[in-house]
Amino acid sequence: MIDDRNDEVHDRGSGRSVGQEGVAFGIGTHHTPDGTIIIGSHPFTAYGPSYSFTIDGVDRKVTEACGEYLALLQRMVAEFQADLP
Repeated sequence: MIDDRNDEVHDRGSGRSVGQEGVAFGIGTHHTPDGTIIIGSHPFTAYGPSYSFTIDGVDRKVTEACGEYLALLQRMVAEFQADLP
């Protein structure tokens, strides 16, 4: 994964794209990291940016791809520390 990602970003340029992602809110009270939303009559969908990378021709959410990369780095550090005398 590391070599593929490095090749893609450094040799061919980043495949990051920005799209729109919707979050549906039904009638009632909804707590979000930014505050509280109270819906009293009609449900609605709020839209915000959604970022993705194209890795090996597959669109992947940035948060998922970075999460996997972070897990890999953490595993590598743990293995390195375990190998130290």
